[in-house]
Amino acid sequence: MQFILQTLQTNIECFDRYAKLTIFVRNNTLLAQINRSSAQDICNSVFAQEATLQVNVGGMVYSTVLQMSQTESQFLIPITIPGGDMTTVQTLKQANYQITFGQQFTFSGTFQKMNVDLVDSRECWSMVTMDYVKDYELTFALTPNTCTIVSNVQMFLESSLNGQTWTSIFIRNISGFVLSMFTSTTLDSSLLDANTSTHITQFIAGFKLNFQTLIRLKLVEIDPDFQQVYFANVQAISNPISLSKLPLPVATLTNAYIYSNFKTINVYNYFHTLFPTTTQIVGYIVIFENGQYKIQQKFQISKTALTTRNGFQYIFESPILINSSCNYTYFQIIEGVDANGLTQSTLTSTSVIWLSCIKHMELEISKQEVCMQVLLYDNVLCRAAYPTTFTSNFNLLADPDTSDPTKRTTYTWINYTHPIGKVFSKMEMWCFDSTYEINKVQGVAAVGTFTSRLQQFFEVYKHSQFLSVSRNNVEYYNIDIITSVNMFKSNTVMYGTIGGLALIISISIIVALAQMRQHTTE
Repeated sequence: MQFILQTLQTNIECFDRYAKLTIFVRNNTLLAQINRSSAQDICNSVFAQEATLQVNVGGMVYSTVLQMSQTESQFLIPITIPGGDMTTVQTLKQANYQITFGQQFTFSGTFQKMNVDLVDSRECWSMVTMDYVKDYELTFALTPNTCTIVSNVQMFLESSLNGQTWTSIFIRNISGFVLSMFTSTTLDSSLLDANTSTHITQFIAGFKLNFQTLIRLKLVEIDPDFQQVYFANVQAISNPISLSKLPLPVATLTNAYIYSNFKTINVYNYFHTLFPTTTQIVGYIVIFENGQYKIQQKFQISKTALTTRNGFQYIFESPILINSSCNYTYFQIIEGVDANGLTQSTLTSTSVIWLSCIKHMELEISKQEVCMQVLLYDNVLCRAAYPTTFTSNFNLLADPDTSDPTKRTTYTWINYTHPIGKVFSKMEMWCFDSTYEINKVQGVAAVGTFTSRLQQFFEVYKHSQFLSVSRNNVEYYNIDIITSVNMFKSNTVMYGTIGGLALIISISIIVALAQMRQHTTE
């Protein structure tokens, strides 16, 4: 506990009229904050001398020898206040201090007002992380500093959306508490009483829906004379379970979707081998802008779909407005859930995001070729990435069931390298005939000549769901505008979400989920 007393100085010319005294009971120290007044030659001369600071608190006198610097205004005084004196200290109405320089100068003041603060605002932990693994279990890792806390405490789990109003869950009483040994604690609701268990389960469910939630542990001392309160604020969400040794994936964030490119079979193997009762994969994806929460989304897919995917496209419910001057990071939780909706295990990942270069793409199909209109963002990064040529590939697919890539039909897959031209400043048309086709198929391959397969795809895109993606090792763009020219009875245009800024994410732990329109590309 700390006592803050404010002083009114009556006859001091070298100090401001008001000073502050803080009594740190736990550390047996006094902190005297005495501010200098405007500089005077005589004061500077006085301050150069050795001084004695004496504080009188309720008849108890504490003193220390000090040497003031030209700017110093705070002084620590070691003291001892017996526990039995706390009642007296709390009822104090005044206290005094005196500073003596040599034999000539003495400055004194009277503490006339006292405020009692029962909350210890000092940082007793330099780092607190929370590991989330299951729907009913939280683990906290704590790095303690030097604080003195009594051996009997109550522990609470608290959360807040605004930092002002906190929801508190009583966890348990702890006997024999030692701060230096309080480096880890696990809250397993299955081992707690029914009421506490329900509250923890509700807390976890709410946290997953809003990663802006502030979380902390609260320790309240059980003491007959006074109660000190300590807070351990969670600074990071982590998870000891990772797939960081697998090949580094690449993901692109564009408009209102994220595409993450990696071998999802690795995620499948993890859950299938270690948690065979897993049937669904559920994930929570969060984007931060300059360290501040920006948007998040929940996704879901069946576990078996992981065996056929090489990446996911995650659709956000609202567009993601990107500022090219900002820095972006990405955080994701991926859960394996059983048929009863219970989480079996959890993986997490975090990464840095950087801007992609594709600003707009659309296709134009004719009898003999497929043409692509291309526009790239003109900046230093993109010109360095594509100084002379642009290499990519794109496909034309029927996609009747977005949750099952095996049901797709591939009509063509084009791979190309094209001179960069003036594509940074204006839209350019790049055209490709059957000589650019590569033997790459998702699902089944359409039968027929290049021209007939283009006509088959045209009928698909008019009447059912299709997929056309342009990608290379760092770019991903979902092409939603396709026109037909001099081939069919009518020229039809497909309108969809286009343009916008794209972001590339290089994530260090493999995770991927999708709830809406999830697509795979090779």
